Amino acid sequence: MSGESDINFNDIPSVVLVRSKQGAKIKAVAVIYAKHPSVIFTLKKAGIKSPKDLEGKTLVDSPGSTQVVLFPAFAKAAGIDPKKVNWLLVPPDAKNQMLLSEKAQGMGIYVMQRPLLEKATAAAGGIDQISYADHLSLYGNGILVAEDFLNKSPEAVKRFVKASIKGFLYAFDHPDEAVGYVLKNQPILDREVAKAEGLIVRDIAWSPEAKKNGLGYMDEARMRTTRDLMFQLYDLKTPVTLEDLYTNKFLMEP
Repeated sequence: MSGESDINFNDIPSVVLVRSKQGAKIKAVAVIYAKHPSVIFTLKKAGIKSPKDLEGKTLVDSPGSTQVVLFPAFAKAAGIDPKKVNWLLVPPDAKNQMLLSEKAQGMGIYVMQRPLLEKATAAAGGIDQISYADHLSLYGNGILVAEDFLNKSPEAVKRFVKASIKGFLYAFDHPDEAVGYVLKNQPILDREVAKAEGLIVRDIAWSPEAKKNGLGYMDEARMRTTRDLMFQLYDLKTPVTLEDLYTNKFLMEP
């Protein structure tokens, strides 16, 4: 929105919010997380098995995170009172410690972090998981483009999307090789954890519409549901057309 980047990998439901509330000219050109990846991980010892159990508890996350932004919508869909849940907002690198030290009973994050947290919490009894996707039929992250750049440089967008999809597909088909590339740049990562995270991404990416039409494809009915649900849950006023929200044209062109 500030113009500091032309292309972004981020949450598609949030695009609905910023387009309606702030007039942000951002459009989705591919979806990768076809199932929304937001989850709340809780320590097993906290005994949190359902959304209702979150009431009266403290959750940790970072300011402005997707989980925090979408929590009111999740709470409404799950039938709980969001005012009865306390959020402790800290820098991203402090979240794990807040959970492990039991200063919070749960943590908002993406499901891909499960392998790392399972390893970190093993001595404390492990973790349970509450998934936003079990209550909200929303698309997750995709490739977003500033409309000014999209209109000015459509060929660059087309090449970027094509290369990105090619990279995702190769990584999905060659998980061990893909982890090798990651470790070249991030050698402190655990190989098995990083591989497990990649396999989780593969699972949430391969939706029925992706299997039918190719990775990145956005289904009109699901996109309408994503938009309409955000309007309903956040009482948005300024309309956002599907044409403004997304396009598959950069996937379909050769």
